[in-house]
Formats: sequence, C-alpha cells, structure tokens
Amino acid sequence: MPSTSAEPHIMLLQLCRAKTDYGEVILANSFYCTKVIVDESIPEIEDFRTKLVASSQSSSSANSTGFFIDPALVKSVSELLAISKRSRCWIFGKITNILNRRAWSYQGCVKESCSKKASAHARQV
Repeated sequence: MPSTSAEPHIMLLQLCRAKTDYGEVILANSFYCTKVIVDESIPEIEDFRTKLVASSQSSSSANSTGFFIDPALVKSVSELLAISKRSRCWIFGKITNILNRRAWSYQGCVKESCSKKASAHARQV
C-alpha cells in the first residue's frame, strides 16, 4: 500500500553513516552496502502506517514510536554521531532534501531474486 499524499512517507535506511558537513548532520551511504527502502509494502511498515494514521485521527496523545519499538533504542541523528561502537537503534526524522551529488545511488529491483538495475539515461531496467 503506497503512501497517499495524506499519509507520511516511510523510509528505511540500513547501514548508513552520520557525519557533519558545514554544521549540518547528514546521513551518508556506507560504501556499497547502504540500503534505502521508500514506501515499500512490508507488513511491519503497513502496520506502523495504519497505527500512525489512526493515532493522528484520535484525540489520544499516543507516541508513534511506542507501536513496536523499544523507546530505549530511539536516537536522534545527533545522538547517532556519539555512538562509538556497533549498535542497533531507531532514528525518526523529517527528510528535507535528498542530495545525489556523487551519483553513488541507483534504482534497482528490491525483490531478493532480482539483480536488475535501472539506467537513468536509458530509462530501462
């Protein structure tokens, strides 16, 4: 179920790095292993999206991170910079811009058995 304009877009980042660039915190790829998933139909994401939309329509003050996430593992992007050892955590934020200066990313098929990649110039997979 892709996100509609009334619903938030959900993005998952796996194996990314946090760094500072001119005073701003930036999430960057980690050399050929970062995985970015946007609005994918994954059962956990759909469950989270349904609960998030329902909580925003109700009058209760539910914390959206409490649906299936341990609050102790929730970090800000700034806190991510202070982590010096390998760890697992959740980071919630609002994406304001996506830069593709160095063209390290490309669109590809997300199915496990598929290795096709998209060409921006040829407009084909």
